[in-house]
Amino acid sequence: MERLNLGDISEPSQCAVLFLNSPLEFQAPCWKQIWQEGKNRFATDGAANYLMPLCKNLSLKHPDFVIGDLDSINDETKAFFEKQKVEVCHDADQDTTDMTKLLNEVKNRKFTEKVDLVLVLGGLGGRFDHTLASINSLLLVEMEKPVLLLDSHNLLTVLRPGKHEIQLDKINEMLLESCGFVPISQEKTVVTTRGFHWDVTDQEMHFGGLISTSNQLEVAKNDGKLHIETTAPLLLMFHVDWKKFKISGDLAMEDTPPFPIPPMISGEQSGSEPPSKKMKGPRLLNIAVAGCSHGQMDKIYSTLNTMARNRNITIDLLICCGDYQAIRNSIRNCADLKTMHVNEKYRQLGTFHQYYSGEKVAPIFTIFVGGNHEASSFLAELPNGGWVAPNIYYMGFSSVVKFGGLRIGGLSGIYKPQDYNKGHYERPPYENGSMISAYHVRSCDIFRLKQMARRDNDKNLNGLDIMITHDWPAGITDFGNTEQLLRHKSHFNEDIRNNRLGNPATMDVLNMIKPRYWFSAHLHCHYEAQVEHPPISGTDKKPENTKFLALDKPMPNRKFLEILQIPVPEGVDDILFEYDPLWLAVLKTTDHLTEVTPRLLYMPSRTGAIQERWDFRPTEDEVKVVRNIFKDDFKIPDNFRQTAPPFSPDESIHEPCLYYRNPQTTELCEKLIIKNVNDMLFKMTHQMTGTPYYQVVKTNRIENSEEIDLGNDDDEEESDDNDFVLD
Repeated sequence: MERLNLGDISEPSQCAVLFLNSPLEFQAPCWKQIWQEGKNRFATDGAANYLMPLCKNLSLKHPDFVIGDLDSINDETKAFFEKQKVEVCHDADQDTTDMTKLLNEVKNRKFTEKVDLVLVLGGLGGRFDHTLASINSLLLVEMEKPVLLLDSHNLLTVLRPGKHEIQLDKINEMLLESCGFVPISQEKTVVTTRGFHWDVTDQEMHFGGLISTSNQLEVAKNDGKLHIETTAPLLLMFHVDWKKFKISGDLAMEDTPPFPIPPMISGEQSGSEPPSKKMKGPRLLNIAVAGCSHGQMDKIYSTLNTMARNRNITIDLLICCGDYQAIRNSIRNCADLKTMHVNEKYRQLGTFHQYYSGEKVAPIFTIFVGGNHEASSFLAELPNGGWVAPNIYYMGFSSVVKFGGLRIGGLSGIYKPQDYNKGHYERPPYENGSMISAYHVRSCDIFRLKQMARRDNDKNLNGLDIMITHDWPAGITDFGNTEQLLRHKSHFNEDIRNNRLGNPATMDVLNMIKPRYWFSAHLHCHYEAQVEHPPISGTDKKPENTKFLALDKPMPNRKFLEILQIPVPEGVDDILFEYDPLWLAVLKTTDHLTEVTPRLLYMPSRTGAIQERWDFRPTEDEVKVVRNIFKDDFKIPDNFRQTAPPFSPDESIHEPCLYYRNPQTTELCEKLIIKNVNDMLFKMTHQMTGTPYYQVVKTNRIENSEEIDLGNDDDEEESDDNDFVLD
């Protein structure tokens, strides 16, 4: 008789843990615990791409080895694990799935001799054919120890022919009533059971005949055990609630954040059949674009997971077009929420705070611009852009960056003429309507973006590859299917007729810098347009048309996401995230225009003072100055720091909204030798300033390290569309 104790799951230190390149539909601390505590850990080559940032940033343990045909592992991941002395095994067999390769390798190296179970994370939950392939792998590789496949709701195993006793008592709490057993071979299957609500005796089962689904457990009458006898392989399934999972001995591992396994978005999934050979040609970046985020990042990442899986691709970058709502702390504390302009009843914490605190890591590299519903106090710390959480980057009031060689511009906010010519002066406590004006676009930001227009000797005919704004360029409706738009949004008609739907200044930017793509949101609808540009003066060369795309908000049956494929520029080998040297040169040469004042400011113009410079498109010498400062290394540093305290369930104090100095802004401004708007606003904020949280934590650590050790042996610790105002 074969005995299987499912309670052994609660002791992962006695388990071998395998991670496959497949989607996990939820993120829960138990996945981190199982991985961390496993006796051995193994991964497919595609899964290694998702483990790498978690091992690097969250100090998760490395796999013992990685295996696959190495088609899907990227160079950075491979180099990282090889540097950590992790064996990366190449198995070029195109007739074998990744899961089969992994099981065979674990078996051949005799890793199962000293464990009780083999746990597979990610073998289920994706495409149905991939799930079947995972189950087929269990038939192909006969392991010495039981193999359990886990997903967000299920626990599966294959029982070999013979008698089986299955012990359930240790995991009764997490087992839901529903269960089933299904024949999965071509052999005649005769089954006898005890411990189910609907037991069978010498029952012949086969597809096209009887199978057991929606059965129920009744193990109390059998001493917490199931008894199953089968003449052929039988698939046994349990419905589980992982929230009730506990590791034996109550090992909670509170010293590290929960294990957020990213959604599966790579082009090759475990259990899938071998892919066809990839076509030669320029590398394509898969770029996802989201409309208004409204704090629903988990929903956006989950939806992208499904879209990418269905298209069999990897998403390289996610662009969010505003209303991101980077709320750092709780509703009770509500400091950030107090600075977000939205109806009181719609103020919600969202899920961003989990990424800010480190509880989760964004599974897709994400950049965003601000909209008109943002945590203004937080974003005001990063006027030139910066990290709001690991893997999530804010573009600032305006900026240009490079991703994989693509030049991407961003402009935050919406247009209101009464504030357009003012400086950025708003900061906590946001009095006299400044919470609203804080997200209004300023002429200085527009002026700087216009300096990215092409010079006569530039080889690129388009000034930028991508431009991101929250509201639309006014007049863009002249270039798309406006009739169809008005069928869904008839109240736009008057604003369109009067050229008031959007920002007239950004239409000037579009015509000057001619970006290849322009992405926007704000109006909660899907709209596409294409702007044709005239030939370059004196030539027959024409820039690419600007393809405009606006997307909706994240709600069912709304088009709020799109995935585009854009070629990597010629000569770009590495996919890096970098500052753009031309933009840095613009910031430096226009630094005299930076003012933190509500007074009206006017930008230089062709019709201005005779001696006044009005064209600040960078010269070669001005760019050379920047290149010397940065020593030609423009990679944006991973220098995120928590300034406000992260969310804590125990918060009870209603703190005022405070403003913080952000070290990211300080570092950039000091290096480039430009005015620090964050510091200027901080000095104007008087008593509404705070000490950054990362400094408080560092101080506490230093103070604790200086305490005298008295030699105490006691080691125990004390224990609809009107949802949002459009301003």
